Amino acid sequence: MATATLEPAYSTEDLRLLEADSGEFTAVSPDGFQAIEAVPEFAARWADTSSLVHDNRDVLTATVNSSGACPIGAKSLCGQYCFAHRSWSASTSPRKDTAEKYTADAKKLAANGKEVGIFMSYDTEPFPGGEICRISRELLRHMIEHPPRALLVHSHTANIGLEPVVELLAELSKKTNVIAGIGFETDTDNTAGNRPHHHCVQERFDALARLSAAGVKTQASTTPLLGFTDYPTFIKRFHDAGTHRIMIGELRKEFVGGGATRANGLDIGLEPLSEDEAREICECHDFPGGVDIRETFYVTMS
Repeated sequence: MATATLEPAYSTEDLRLLEADSGEFTAVSPDGFQAIEAVPEFAARWADTSSLVHDNRDVLTATVNSSGACPIGAKSLCGQYCFAHRSWSASTSPRKDTAEKYTADAKKLAANGKEVGIFMSYDTEPFPGGEICRISRELLRHMIEHPPRALLVHSHTANIGLEPVVELLAELSKKTNVIAGIGFETDTDNTAGNRPHHHCVQERFDALARLSAAGVKTQASTTPLLGFTDYPTFIKRFHDAGTHRIMIGELRKEFVGGGATRANGLDIGLEPLSEDEAREICECHDFPGGVDIRETFYVTMS
């Protein structure tokens, strides 16, 4: 007899918006918005903790997705530890009208004296290639005209470093606080018996360097700390390339479903680092935006 798979509670019931004048949060129903969505419950908890020590204006409380599912998680290494525990899809499931819906949402916010900080994107990859990349670029164009309070756009691919994307992020950076992040699980392309990277390590590093050179604040996310051939040298390379801040995080297995189940057997044959070990190495360098763990850097700007 088959066992039913229960979908865990996921997105929060409320969408938290920032009052432009007071800087205080207001909870509203997400039903009144088309592209701007409430964050997952775990991210909301992280945001609550960050709000105790960070200005509310630097806290991210919403997400926008260019697709309905992640098209790379089922076939790339990142999917084996993905904490988002949403469904993966071999198809693209693009949300073709995301940009127009975002603009409508942004106008509604402005008319009501409210702002929002956005993480792009929980659950999905904003730059996997193809149609979703086009939609994400169009979304950034609309954000230039109607900027959010802040934007952290995070990718596990090198496509975020393509020239059209870099140009858009550089232009948006003139309008609002933007950080472009890329994930690095390790410094080697040898993933042992696991799935391969979607893009190799060097391609992702080059993308981050191009973004930094264009004046976009960048984040290198060395999470999870699966194992490195030479972590100190890897971190120095990020520093020398002008990376704004470093995020670190151990492999987490406590999230329900999704990649957490697969993460139990994830091993690339290299000794993993602890967060304390990684922090000590990273703090040898002066990253302008600092060094911290994912529970802070997925929900705050610097």
